[in-house]
Amino acid sequence: MANAAAERFEEVGIEGVDLLLATYGPALSVLSRAWPVYSSETDDEGRSRLLRPEEALAAAREEVVRLRKAELVGRDVTFDPVTDFVLLAWQTFQAEEFPYDEARRLALAIGGGDVETLAAEKVVHKQAGTVTLLTPMDRKRRIYRSVVEGHVAGRPLVDVLHAVMIEAAESGHATAKGLGDRLGLLNDQRFVDLVQAMVRAVPNTKQKGKWVRPEAEVLHGFCTAYLPQVELPEDPLATTLFELS
Repeated sequence: MANAAAERFEEVGIEGVDLLLATYGPALSVLSRAWPVYSSETDDEGRSRLLRPEEALAAAREEVVRLRKAELVGRDVTFDPVTDFVLLAWQTFQAEEFPYDEARRLALAIGGGDVETLAAEKVVHKQAGTVTLLTPMDRKRRIYRSVVEGHVAGRPLVDVLHAVMIEAAESGHATAKGLGDRLGLLNDQRFVDLVQAMVRAVPNTKQKGKWVRPEAEVLHGFCTAYLPQVELPEDPLATTLFELS
């Protein structure tokens, strides 16, 4: 239902966070038609508990986010709110910088907290009405040493991926594979799923033969060398008049 609604909304020009929010209605309508809907939890008297309105909204949000991630991976996946924010920000905006209000709405839409918290965690940088996704290298002081030392339990999965990408960019893909092997990442389906999602979400573009986004360059190189199960987009054609001439 939510997926079909998203396709209809896209056809009439609704996009970005508005598209994400617009699909809440159809998801909620499924719940309303089946009302009353009961929680899997019981009340104090042991009876099935009626689902509260805020729980219904959360269920609709989870369904919409699930569908957006499934588009990127090809099946249902579960990450964490911070990873979901980074992934869906790339998918939604196709740029590292976007308006602060749009970032705030996206964070609320996916249940990923708020922009202030994301900025404090060095996931984004906020300034004068805009928000910028920080690159793996921008986040090195925050995440790299901890991940390399194996302290990954409870961390957002995107932190782990960014640490591997830092290793690949600075020391080469073979060294990054060594880190991945030590942490058991290359056999971790959630990690592989995140890589698959990221190579589809990050803009797959080149100018004058060079990758526009360094994240795309690192991901494509690492996957080509060590993750053949990840399906890569076709190598992009040149996009400048110089290259077309």
